[in-house]
Amino acid sequence: MECFDLRSWPFFAQAGGDAHSPAVIKHISIDSRRIFSPSTLFVALKGQAHDGHAFVAEAAKSGAKYALVHQDWQPPYPLKDIILLRVNDPLKAFQALAKAYRQERTQCKVVAIGGSYGKTMLKDLLETMLAKRYKVMASPESFNSQIGVPLSLFKIKDSHEIALVEAAFSEPGEMEVLADIIMPEHVILTSIGAKHLHTLGSLETTALEMVKLLQPLKKDNWALIPSTPLFGPHLQERTSRCLFWTQPDSRLPHAISASTTPQMTLPYSVHFPDQYLFQGEMTKGFSYSLDLINTACKSAWLFDLPSHTISEVLQTYQFEPMRTEIWKAPTGMLFINDPYSSDPQSMDQALTRLQYLASNEKKTLIFGGLKGISDQRENEYRRIGLAIAQSHIQHLMLIGPLSDFQSLVSKLLPHTTISFYPTIAHALRHLREVEDPRQVVLIKGAQKVPLDFLTETYNDSICTNQSVINL
Repeated sequence: MECFDLRSWPFFAQAGGDAHSPAVIKHISIDSRRIFSPSTLFVALKGQAHDGHAFVAEAAKSGAKYALVHQDWQPPYPLKDIILLRVNDPLKAFQALAKAYRQERTQCKVVAIGGSYGKTMLKDLLETMLAKRYKVMASPESFNSQIGVPLSLFKIKDSHEIALVEAAFSEPGEMEVLADIIMPEHVILTSIGAKHLHTLGSLETTALEMVKLLQPLKKDNWALIPSTPLFGPHLQERTSRCLFWTQPDSRLPHAISASTTPQMTLPYSVHFPDQYLFQGEMTKGFSYSLDLINTACKSAWLFDLPSHTISEVLQTYQFEPMRTEIWKAPTGMLFINDPYSSDPQSMDQALTRLQYLASNEKKTLIFGGLKGISDQRENEYRRIGLAIAQSHIQHLMLIGPLSDFQSLVSKLLPHTTISFYPTIAHALRHLREVEDPRQVVLIKGAQKVPLDFLTETYNDSICTNQSVINL
C-alpha cells in the first residue's frame, strides 16, 4: 500500500486520534504475525475461531503504531508505544478506512467482479491479458469477502492503472456494502447460479443482490453482465452502459464453439471487431471456460487491448483448478495438489491439511515459490519457513530459483532434507525413483499443477483410474 494518513478517515478524531498531527501508516494488518513496518495499523477483528483483541499486545511488541479496537475493550495490562483507536464496530471502521484509501487512488480504474461462479478464474485470465499493457493490481486469490475486499483495496498503489477487485456475498445487504467500499468505475458479473439459494432463497433475490454492485456506476462507466431476464427489472434505471458477454456484439469480440461433435480437445474461435480471427482449443470445462473467455476478451477489448495481444494470451493460457485435489498413487503414496500459493495464510491452511492427512506418514513438501510480486516477499518467506519448521516436514523439494528462500530454510530446518529441481516434473520423477508408499506429498507453487499432468508425469503414463477428492 501507499503511505496513508489516517486523518483521511472521517472518524479518526472520534476514535481517539490526534487530528492535529500526521498519522501516516505504511502497512495495515489483521494478523499480528505480519507486522512488517513500525508504521502499521493493526485491526482487531473478531472471527469464528479467534478474537483479534487477544493479539493487540503481540502487535504492539512487533512494532505496530496503531490498533483499531472495540470501544469497550481493555488491555490486560498497560500497552506501550501503541495508540488505540476505539470504535463501535472494528469491521465497519476497517471498511471505512479502505474506502477512504481507495478514494485517494484516483489514477486507478477499479473493476469490480461479482457473480455466483468463476470470479477468481476470470480475474486471473483478465489480469494476464491487461498486464500486457497496463500495471494491474488484482485481488489476491479469492479475497472477496467483507474483510477480503478492504485488504484488496489496500494493495492498490499509485503506479497501478487498473485494479481488479472480486466481490462476493452470502447474505442480503452484503453486496451493497462492498459496492460502497469499492466504488468501481466498471463492473463485470459472471453467471447467476444456485450457489446462494440456501441463504437468499431464490434466483430473483440473488440477481437483486448481485446487481447492487452496479449502483456506484456513472454514465460513462460500463457493466459487462450475462443476458438474463432475472436482471431485467433492475437495469431500467441504470444510467451506465450495460453490455452482455453472452451475446454477439459487432463492437466486441465473441467466442463460439468451432465443433458440434464430441472429441478429446474442443476447438473454439474468437471473432474480433477488426476481423481478426483467433482459433484455439481446450480440453475440459468447455462451456464454462468458453463463458470465461468470452467475458475476459470483451473486458480486455473495452480497455483497448488489440486483438493480437488478447490472442497471444489465449494461445498459451491454462485455467487453474480452484479446488484442492487429493490423489492416491497405485503404490500408496498420497498427493495433495493445492491451488495457489499467493500468501502465507494459504500455506498455513495447506500445512494444516498435510498434518491431518499424514499423522504417521513421512511428510514431503514440493514448493515452487509465491505467486506475483510483493514488497514484503522476504518477510513472507520467513513466515513460511517458520510454518514449515513447525510442521516437521521431513523432505522439502524446492522448484526453480529460490536462492533467498533456500538460505533461510537451511537455518530453520537443520534436520530436514532439502533438495532442488528445475521443474516440478523433475521432482515428481525423483519421487518415483525413490518410492516410499508411506508418504504424503503436498504440492504448493506459483501455479496450479493440473491433475492429469501430475498423474501422467508420476506414473510415466496416462492414469485411467483416478480418485479425486475436491475439498
